[in-house]
Amino acid sequence: MVLSTILEILVFGFIFGSLLALAGVGLSLIYSIADFPNFAHGDYMMFGGYMAFLVNVQLGLPMAVAFVVGVVSLVAVALVVDRLAFKPLRNAGPVPLLIASIGVALFIRNLIKFVWGTSTRNYAGEWQRAQEILPGVEMTGQQITLVVVAVSMMLAVHLLLSRTKLGKSMRAMSDNRRLARASGIYAERTLLWTWVIGAALAAAAGILLGMNSSLAPYRGFIILLAIFAAVILGGIGSPYGAMAGGLIIGIAYEATPYIPGLDGGYKFVTTFAIMIVVLLVKPQGIFGGEPG
Repeated sequence: MVLSTILEILVFGFIFGSLLALAGVGLSLIYSIADFPNFAHGDYMMFGGYMAFLVNVQLGLPMAVAFVVGVVSLVAVALVVDRLAFKPLRNAGPVPLLIASIGVALFIRNLIKFVWGTSTRNYAGEWQRAQEILPGVEMTGQQITLVVVAVSMMLAVHLLLSRTKLGKSMRAMSDNRRLARASGIYAERTLLWTWVIGAALAAAAGILLGMNSSLAPYRGFIILLAIFAAVILGGIGSPYGAMAGGLIIGIAYEATPYIPGLDGGYKFVTTFAIMIVVLLVKPQGIFGGEPG
């Protein structure tokens, strides 16, 4: 394998991995605080992406404006869904919440189909021109933007978790919810902010996905499988594990076609195989399920 091929795998693996990591951090935060796997997370991504499409393509506004509208729209939807669908089931345990999240996912997916149809959608392509960043490796403006935005947002999450009162409250609730409440932490407010952050990250990931490929109603579920693989690989409930797991899955995804006997159709198979092997060796994932 020549150097340019290795560089290509690493670069494009990092691009896709950054997307998975960004979405995975949001999913992990919600899991660790709300205590259930949100199966609507992938469809949340698509909703944010389609709202940005509405602003960017259908209304003709700049992509920066579309990005903000997509994020704010999904945050509002996530908060409403939490109040209506999840809050009444808060004390019922994770299984009813999981089932409710599947219902939310199906509702959002069909809402997208009703409003925008089933055809794939693309943003306005102002940044399509590629430029060489390494010998034999080119990146488009969209790909560069994806990496910059994803890394910046994950850094912001790190700073929030490590240096703010809200972040410390989130870490405390993730460690021990009852003890956190006993120590004076307002659990409901912390959970509300967790939904805000998780939805913002999901919307950003959905918009970045649309910028670098396309949007489709079914794509949320497909990408959710890879996100779950990244989150479980890194240690479910650990934002930092999600970051590491996303990058590992991303590189494995891009390396698959270069494995003898495999082609691009096996990309997801390879990523899940890696996840299974790691879990057999370390069932708690790379970061052992630690919250922070």
